[in-house]
Amino acid sequence: MRRAPRGDWALAFVSGLIAAVIASTAFAQAPAQRPPPSPEAIARARAAADRLIASAHAGDLFENVTDAAVPAVRHRASGLKCGFGTRPEAWSTDSIAIFPSGLPRGADVGCIIHFQGYVVSLDVSRQTRTPTLDAMTAYYVKSVLAQHPHATPYVGPYVEPSGMKAGFPAFQSVRFSFDEAGGRQFSRLSVAIVKGWVIEERVTGPYDDAQFGDLLATDELLGAIVSVQDGDASKRP
Repeated sequence: MRRAPRGDWALAFVSGLIAAVIASTAFAQAPAQRPPPSPEAIARARAAADRLIASAHAGDLFENVTDAAVPAVRHRASGLKCGFGTRPEAWSTDSIAIFPSGLPRGADVGCIIHFQGYVVSLDVSRQTRTPTLDAMTAYYVKSVLAQHPHATPYVGPYVEPSGMKAGFPAFQSVRFSFDEAGGRQFSRLSVAIVKGWVIEERVTGPYDDAQFGDLLATDELLGAIVSVQDGDASKRP
């Protein structure tokens, strides 16, 4: 059977853009080259991943796949891999969610990740019948508008990956802006369907950093797609 291409080139491209944005803004807080993580740092990250799984009572659904200084878990059924960032102070606000949506336990789950002012909600679900990408995108757009009825389309600059190789799963993204108590927000909704699993991603954060947030959303989405498609999102260039 012919394997679909991994799409690592796209991951490398977007990751490079994110690195450039971070390096050229106030987000740059560390040298470009970092030493390998110490065994102690990896142990702390593994312990944090264990806590995330235990807090969600999700040991039957998620496994700890941490192998660096970043807590990482994998949803056993779909293969979705979530990495929770490099800042230990954010790990206490991150979480794993098991949604009471009426689907069988484990068929509707997600990860909530905090990263440099942005919140990434990365969810995966499996319906009895695989829906269409258009239908699921429209459904989730309605959900966003129900939560933020005054949201308007985002009209600022962003980078949309194009020219995907044959076999790389299609995805759709819709960008919004809206006001909250903390100020104007940028939010991006993205949807993909991979091997019958619906991946829904929402990335929300400061409007002033919308370009960074959009690149972050693309990087996380492509990683999610690859992890569900191939079972491992860690093999990046």
